[in-house]
Amino acid sequence: MNASAHLQPADTADLPLVTDLQSPPWREAFLAGLPFLLGALSAAFSALEESSSTGLLASAASNLDTSIFIFLLASSILVTLYALFRRFPLWTASWYSFAAWTAVVLIGLSGVNQDGSNGYFVLVAFGLIILGYLLIFRFSRLHALLVALFLLPVASQAGLEYIPAAWEATLAIVFGVLAALVAAFVLRRWEWQTGVALAIGANLLAGLLLVYVSFAETEILGFYGDSLNDAISAFSVYTALTFALYLGPIVIWRIIDRLTLRRSVS
Repeated sequence: MNASAHLQPADTADLPLVTDLQSPPWREAFLAGLPFLLGALSAAFSALEESSSTGLLASAASNLDTSIFIFLLASSILVTLYALFRRFPLWTASWYSFAAWTAVVLIGLSGVNQDGSNGYFVLVAFGLIILGYLLIFRFSRLHALLVALFLLPVASQAGLEYIPAAWEATLAIVFGVLAALVAAFVLRRWEWQTGVALAIGANLLAGLLLVYVSFAETEILGFYGDSLNDAISAFSVYTALTFALYLGPIVIWRIIDRLTLRRSVS
């Protein structure tokens, strides 16, 4: 039996790998980490494009960035459609957030929300994404873990527009590799507890790097601030959001289950 063959019930999704289940092949671990690597490469080439002193280097970086970015977005849609017909193999979960992001971008570019309701559009899209994440978590914590890893490489670009391009590209690559390694571990070991611990650790390391670079390399007033207290505050908020992202759904579903049980009893 392939451990990644389909969604797992909520009551077994967080169980460790048992002995009668076969580890998924390495190609599935690679495919699970691939979107994070592609996103990292796209962001890195984008940063190098802006910093290139010659037109030739800028053009090459731009072409690579555009090609990788388009391939990532198109692939995310195709993989998600493939997942619908193949009972959602575990490796495909890494691509769902990229597919959702692609859908939001396409809808935004289509002119649907050009009537002055951009703020409402963003809120609705954000709400639907959160709802989708909670539903995925209900059916499989392993799938939800791979979905949530999307925010790790995205964080590498958070508020760092004015740092040196070499640092921006380095952060993109480091964060993408961290997410890919966690995804590969989840595919190979099929353990939610250890996987989520690694994901939280990777995010906290990313947060430390973000804060360090923002203060050591440049000052981004209004985002990370310009004092040690601001740095501690920014990292504390980042830490709280990280734990809420990965562990919050457990609390939410327990509250919902208890409320539902009380209603059924009464």
